[in-house]
Amino acid sequence: MEESKLIQQGQSTQRNANGCIVALLVALILMVGGLFVFLVARDAIDALLRPKPVPTPRPTIVTILGLSEIAEFATVDIRSVAEVNEVRTPDNLLQYFGGRESLLMLVYGDVKVGFDLSEIDEGDLWTEGNRVMFRLPPPKILSTTIDFDKSHIVDYERSLLVRNDPNLQAIVLERATEDLQKAAIEAGALETAKRFGRLFFENHLRSLGFEEVRIDTD
Repeated sequence: MEESKLIQQGQSTQRNANGCIVALLVALILMVGGLFVFLVARDAIDALLRPKPVPTPRPTIVTILGLSEIAEFATVDIRSVAEVNEVRTPDNLLQYFGGRESLLMLVYGDVKVGFDLSEIDEGDLWTEGNRVMFRLPPPKILSTTIDFDKSHIVDYERSLLVRNDPNLQAIVLERATEDLQKAAIEAGALETAKRFGRLFFENHLRSLGFEEVRIDTD
């Protein structure tokens, strides 16, 4: 009997020991798992909070195709609009039956008027003491720029059997450029450019110390 009790006590002690070992193993696994989850969460949070690296911009390759001197001095800038109506009739028999193609377009443009200073030579500037005489070349139209963002077609018509002329719009723009330049001249742009050019160079030469200044314009 006593031997049986001893055996039972030994078995109970063994079971308790095994239970402690299992509990320790479970606790250790939980600790390791918790530590792993903590490290993973920390890395994820750091990745979210860490500023993203800014990519290094690649250098832009610029190829110089040519250089040119600019010797234009614009004193007047006129912005205006031209209404151009171009009608084209075919060269065949359709012209006798009313065949035609027409385009009405509003063309906005910018005309710059001033002086081409490259036309000045040494004989156009004369100085003596505090006196100076400077002869400007005649003013002229320096450039005409079409504003394609504002320019638009108002009306377009084409007869049934008449083919579309691909050059019609280019012809209208060319006419508009001529009309814008003509309107600028009729508005007195050349005389205004001459007046402002004379005033500018007179003030400029006086600022250099000349007291008697004469500006001539052809």
